[in-house]
Amino acid sequence: MSRVAIVTGGASGIGRALGAALVARGDRVVLADVAAAAEVADQLNAAGPGAATAAAVDVRDAAAVAHLVTETAEVHGQLDLMFNNAGIRMGGPVEELTVAHWRRAIEVNLLGVVHGVAAAYPLMLRQGHGHIVNTASLAGLVPMPGAAPYTASKAAVVGLSFEPPR
Repeated sequence: MSRVAIVTGGASGIGRALGAALVARGDRVVLADVAAAAEVADQLNAAGPGAATAAAVDVRDAAAVAHLVTETAEVHGQLDLMFNNAGIRMGGPVEELTVAHWRRAIEVNLLGVVHGVAAAYPLMLRQGHGHIVNTASLAGLVPMPGAAPYTASKAAVVGLSFEPPR
């Protein structure tokens, strides 16, 4: 049975690899990214056996992420997997970083994940199934020199993603 998945940051890196693996096992995948997702979707469709579509989405926009989740579930009848993967690397000497640098890293790397969770979790509860996967980084556990905004935002994703057993 094929599953329906959304992969944010799906046009490159880990997101592209996730999309390729999901399509290779026969899933229907929406590759959400700010750039080049259509070309990647075409390449994955040529490989099959699953199917990929592209969606132009900036994960910093909560309404856009919510619309993506709702539309995907409406088109496919469900949403089984939500991969909150979109992220950017931001770093440099702390004294050279502006508030805008920090804000961009936090908006993409942390709030992008929050937006995905906030949109997908209620839907998955209503349908009675689903999995949410948040991409963090080893940097979220072991700080990296010269990458304070990235490290801080990924540490927050680690904290957000940990749910102790009940």
